[in-house]
Amino acid sequence: YGLAVVALRRRGEAWPLARTLCWLGGWALVGYLAVSGLWEYSTVLYSWHMFVHMTVNMLVPVLCVLGGPLTLLRTASVDRSEDLPGAREASEALTLFRPLAVLLSPPVLWANYVGSLFVIYYTPLFPWLMRYHWAHQLMLLYFMATGFAFFNMIVGVDKVRSGLPHLLRLALVISIMPFHAIFAVGIMSSKSLFGADFYRSIAVPWVGDLMADQNTAGQITWILGEVPIVLVIIAL
Repeated sequence: YGLAVVALRRRGEAWPLARTLCWLGGWALVGYLAVSGLWEYSTVLYSWHMFVHMTVNMLVPVLCVLGGPLTLLRTASVDRSEDLPGAREASEALTLFRPLAVLLSPPVLWANYVGSLFVIYYTPLFPWLMRYHWAHQLMLLYFMATGFAFFNMIVGVDKVRSGLPHLLRLALVISIMPFHAIFAVGIMSSKSLFGADFYRSIAVPWVGDLMADQNTAGQITWILGEVPIVLVIIAL
């Protein structure tokens, strides 16, 4: 991203500072999660897990898509239509790839973004994914990629496909809010422990009441789910 910005400036073209700051802000959050211990200890604390999950699923993608990385790549790339394909040609070819077009269609993106929460956390899939380090990391990366795709459709600078009307984008944003609320309230009001076998088997000495920690996880989920939505509404 930085090299592309430098390439544009050398050609005498400008790139909005706000987009660069959004891009840097998104990845700075990821770096903070990594070095602060939150990402590492999200394995043993459900509340920390949900903090990391909501950050990489919502806040990081919202900031990064406002940075317009694909648009920057296309703008900074040299047209190589008469030579070997470059970054610009590759990105344009991807937008025309039919299977990708189906995956990035609004109904599929919406269903994936909302449904993945319930499919993973309300089924035995969650404790199985938490059991293996690679599976836990893959789950978080999956949620991050899902957030990138969904919010790029809503407020992304990059136009991967034809743009949706703003009213429809607003409707899609509003439509996910009840499901996030239901998900968060479900965590707080649950009488059973999510991933009970996993958390009881690791038995971390400094982790106290697991149900109290789960209640905290529900509150974190609700609060951190609202902040990115406000940013999205402002961006819209």
